[in-house]
Amino acid sequence: RSVNAWGIPLGTDDIQLGRTRELADTLQGGDLDKMADFILAQDGIKGITKVTKDYQGNRYLGALNELFIGSILSGIKTHVVNFTGNLGFFLMNVTETAVAAQIGKFMPGASHVEVGEATAMMMGAINSWKEAMAVGWKAMKAGESVDAMSKYEMSHRKMISTEMFPEVKEARIPGVDKLLEEGFGVETPILAMAFDAFGVMVRSPMERVLAPADDFAKVLLRRAAIAQLAHREAQVGLRNGTLTRDTVYDFLDDFVNRPSKETLAAAEDAALYGTFQTPLGKRMQNVQKVFRQMPGGFLIVPFMRTPTRLFISGLGERSAFSPVLKRIRKDIADGGPRADMALARISMGTLTSAAIAALVVDGRITGGGPSSFAARKVLTATGWQPYSFVWTDPITGLRHYQSYARVEPIAYVVGATADITEIMSRMMGDDEMLEDDEEAMRAVNAIVAGVMENSMSKTFVRGLSEFLAVADDPQRYMQSYMDRAAGSFVPLSSFQRDISKIKNPQIREAYTLIDKLRKNSGIPGMSDDLPFSLDLYGNPREYPNGALLGPLSPWPDSVETMGELPNAIWKLLEESDRVPVTMPGKRIDGIKLSNRQYMDYVDLSRNIVEIKNPKGVRMDFETYLLDLMDDTAYHSMGIDGKVDMVKGVQRMFDTEAR
Repeated sequence: RSVNAWGIPLGTDDIQLGRTRELADTLQGGDLDKMADFILAQDGIKGITKVTKDYQGNRYLGALNELFIGSILSGIKTHVVNFTGNLGFFLMNVTETAVAAQIGKFMPGASHVEVGEATAMMMGAINSWKEAMAVGWKAMKAGESVDAMSKYEMSHRKMISTEMFPEVKEARIPGVDKLLEEGFGVETPILAMAFDAFGVMVRSPMERVLAPADDFAKVLLRRAAIAQLAHREAQVGLRNGTLTRDTVYDFLDDFVNRPSKETLAAAEDAALYGTFQTPLGKRMQNVQKVFRQMPGGFLIVPFMRTPTRLFISGLGERSAFSPVLKRIRKDIADGGPRADMALARISMGTLTSAAIAALVVDGRITGGGPSSFAARKVLTATGWQPYSFVWTDPITGLRHYQSYARVEPIAYVVGATADITEIMSRMMGDDEMLEDDEEAMRAVNAIVAGVMENSMSKTFVRGLSEFLAVADDPQRYMQSYMDRAAGSFVPLSSFQRDISKIKNPQIREAYTLIDKLRKNSGIPGMSDDLPFSLDLYGNPREYPNGALLGPLSPWPDSVETMGELPNAIWKLLEESDRVPVTMPGKRIDGIKLSNRQYMDYVDLSRNIVEIKNPKGVRMDFETYLLDLMDDTAYHSMGIDGKVDMVKGVQRMFDTEAR
């Protein structure tokens, strides 16, 4: 079925066998040979049946895995990013193909990327949009990808079904089942129907949205690749005389509409590459298999192939570090079109990184910001936003931030470069006494730290980053990790969370698991009695939102605050490298406050409590600090003295609020 879906005729040549093995290894975690050995060692149907049941693994864990994956992939943002990411990456490849054609002019050898291939790719994709729509619609109706390849990685599909849990078919509710059978002719027990319907609902984000979107993109990518190869072969034929202006059109028609097995294989490679589904190598498959076989491993690494391919497509192929990869070095050494494309990607990625670094230094692009949570709160209160492009409104003079964090895979290059630049500037500072070897070591440390920080900030590796945080400090992070994991088993939890943001754009505070489920339920009224979450200065916090889709936008924007105090406090932090203002503690006299009590405490300290200043005037927290910063005694202090004075004011208000 899979070979047929790809359009590869059945047969036994190396290309067909290799493609089929690639699919089987990808779907089953790379242990196809082991399974075959087991089957060959069995005697009769009974032994094979046992092997099959063991191979399918624990069906209960499989059902939990399916529920978990379906829940985290149900978010609206996820599907917006997936669809736009596929198309955006295609346009990036078209641009790189045009650059590769120019590079090929100066490279040795007869075969290169031809001028005009980029245009052919665009025309091939545009002309196939109707076919792509039809294939996407077919996949949505069928509930599975046409070629059986997808971004969600599970060794068995449809775990939550009566096929996998046949005992559910035998469960009966006598009165109801009899009524349905006699009154409506429905012979299937109601529990079985409900169980299958629940499974369909859980899998709907994967089967009815994600897979059709990928299948749509794959058709465009396949047709674009075939058109590109047709143009290349036609140009070669015209050059060496095997084709003429009169015969080239018949050649192109035959090449596109009756492609060879080799052409179809190359087109399928392009489709998998363009949707970040290229099968993993043997080593990464072994890593993937470890997490699949580990009980609860899907909580830590729910996806392996797509994040790996995103990383490779970003930093691996489009940066100055690309020659580190053996495949890239081989492509360049072998020459030809692959060398042209490799050099185009490296050169464009490297030039982009250099431009990004300059823009970061100039303050027009942001990275991840301070690693300190307290310092980030101070910076965020100014309206600053991580991983964003920055521009200044010429009328108001305020800075605007537009996120690029989920524009993959280019966000890997931009974000990592921004992080490296920021970290390097903090590590180097103004220390002119550094020796060359110390400076080089700090630069290497900054590069490693920047790549790690950017990678761990991605939503698709959140499970791994949170697990590592728990391993580092279980007492601090274990409870919140378990609460988030438990919430992910609520059907369509990400979808519910997105819907709740539309109804309640202001962030509510929730500490307990029950409160978190209420907060993200999306049910009207369920979270109304939860307290609003307040920021450093007692202002209600809102979910990030963008101009296009509001709180559902994967690329939120932000505007610099007009308040004088937040910017003054951040400037003080930059000058002193100390955090002047923090959130109040969550305990009073050793007793941990509830979410309601804590927000009341913050509200009292930042908004309600008034204290007399030295002149006898009663002021709230913000007014008191602004008055202090205008005082001559404040300006006469050194930088540390200024920080101590601000901290002293906070202590006064926090103490009074208690």
